[in-house]
Amino acid sequence: MLAEYTREALQLLAKGEIRLGITGVLPLDEAAQAHVALESGGSTGKLLLRVGG
Repeated sequence: MLAEYTREALQLLAKGEIRLGITGVLPLDEAAQAHVALESGGSTGKLLLRVGG
């Protein structure tokens, strides 16, 4: 059942029918700052942590 929902969600994303609210992308070494921003309400979307270069 989870696989079916995942497949459907990915199809909707590919069609542009739903969007992800990504506020920013931070390097992994700034994970602490990302947590502060999320906990304080300073982010209105998702914060992604970039691993590697």
